[in-house]
Amino acid sequence: MFGIVMMIMGRSAIGDSFDVENDNAFEGTSGQFYTDGSEDFVIYIKDDIDCTSVTVTITNDDTGEDHFVADEDCNKAEDDPVGFRSIGSLDWYYDTPGNYTVTASEKIYLVSLWDEFTGLAGGFFQALSGAGMIACGACFLLLGGILALVLNDPKEATQMQTPPTDGYSKD
Repeated sequence: MFGIVMMIMGRSAIGDSFDVENDNAFEGTSGQFYTDGSEDFVIYIKDDIDCTSVTVTITNDDTGEDHFVADEDCNKAEDDPVGFRSIGSLDWYYDTPGNYTVTASEKIYLVSLWDEFTGLAGGFFQALSGAGMIACGACFLLLGGILALVLNDPKEATQMQTPPTDGYSKD
């Protein structure tokens, strides 16, 4: 029973463990953010915005290069979070530490790819452990049933009587 509960909780954690609005490095239409170069970022917009009209530039303040890489198509992918769609990423190959200036025509959300991944992985492994618990429970149930059938050996009850000891008197 506990394994089933773990699987259900793990499945729900896969979808709920990652929140674009609360787990982002930058949110807005313009401003700056800093990265140490160790993270990769995905850029999201809300679903109700026409993604073909959104323009984004993410410029490294030191080099002046635009590091925004737009997705080839802006159709909502099935792995996008509910209510959001991915429109591109921060170029991982040229991702260098430093300050970046963001300018966008609509409100965007820069989300660390690793934050998203760890949230999904945690829910997956929780569901996987629930499946393992179910398998162990099924094995113990099967083993218990087999032992109950095999060890069901009805025997007559045996009573042992001991003779009274010498020198014992009731007085």
